[in-house]
Amino acid sequence: MTDSGTVDWAGVGDAYFAMAAIPATQVQGLEYRAAKYDVQTKPFYDSIFQWVLRNAKTSETRHLVTVYMPITADGSVTKIFTGTKDYFLLSSLNQPLSDQVGRPVEITNLINFSNYWWLRWLTKPLSIPILYALNFFNGLTHNYGIAIIVFTFLFYSLLFPLRWSQSKSFKKASGNAPKMKDIQDRIKDMQKKGVPTDDPRMRALQMEQLKLTKDALPIGGCLPMLLQFPLLIAFYTAVTVSLEVRQATFLWLPDLSAADPWHLLEFAFAISMVLSMKFTPTAATVTSEQQMQQKMMTYLMPVMMLWVMWSAPSGLLLYWFFGNIVRFGQQMVINRLNKPAVPPGTQMVDSVPVNAKKVKSK
Repeated sequence: MTDSGTVDWAGVGDAYFAMAAIPATQVQGLEYRAAKYDVQTKPFYDSIFQWVLRNAKTSETRHLVTVYMPITADGSVTKIFTGTKDYFLLSSLNQPLSDQVGRPVEITNLINFSNYWWLRWLTKPLSIPILYALNFFNGLTHNYGIAIIVFTFLFYSLLFPLRWSQSKSFKKASGNAPKMKDIQDRIKDMQKKGVPTDDPRMRALQMEQLKLTKDALPIGGCLPMLLQFPLLIAFYTAVTVSLEVRQATFLWLPDLSAADPWHLLEFAFAISMVLSMKFTPTAATVTSEQQMQQKMMTYLMPVMMLWVMWSAPSGLLLYWFFGNIVRFGQQMVINRLNKPAVPPGTQMVDSVPVNAKKVKSK
């Protein structure tokens, strides 16, 4: 494959190592050549389904890419970089290379922050601060596993006020659920009787329904989830491109950038996800069908995520697992401090055992 356009610089590499050529004078044209070959690998079960079917991989297809770039005959220098795809190293070389060739050079582009171009605008600006944070906490703890745990705890601690607001919104919605259902039933009865929509009684009920919906609308409740998923994608990118996390050990995990060889972390992650979902407040469900669907999702979602994350980097699973533990602990605190809402008109009385004996006063 050839490219006839102007070439600023070119490079090849794998996940952690790269080679790049930066000519002082831009050249025209570039040629790519790829060779496919198979290598023998140890049996590895990519998913639960393959483990059940005993369909193990014994070979892997790889590609060797060679780039041919012309060299100018004017005697200009071509700078060659060969080394690791360490973001901090590459970022320190951007300015010196730019000064030497006389034009801006972003050699950090050797790092692939996402296989999807439409995600790079999100993953790159989030992954870089995560790399800085992990390196900072690793300098304090001297272990990347502990650094991931500290980072996770601090991040979810920042989200605690949002989770508190989420819990209050859902509890308020639960307290208004009986009254909301009564209003809905009354509106349906009036519609069956042919009461027009502009009837004062109908409009009063609709206004009351709108007020209850507005008062308990959990808009802020979605914000913690919206913040978690972009960071999850960025954390996955940071773990897979970080040279420091590569071959970093933690407890029984030999490499935080690779999957858990014993898959213990995957099952611990699934169990923690069940606990986190079971104790997280949700919008008040009215029908038994909705309650059944919610219960099924509590157990089906972790099973599905167990299959999806079966071969995920253990550093990512450690972040997600400990995040579930932190969220579970936060929810226990919220449930203890934030009492359930009591519908208006409900009178609280102390319960007395039926078989309690009356004590006579002397």
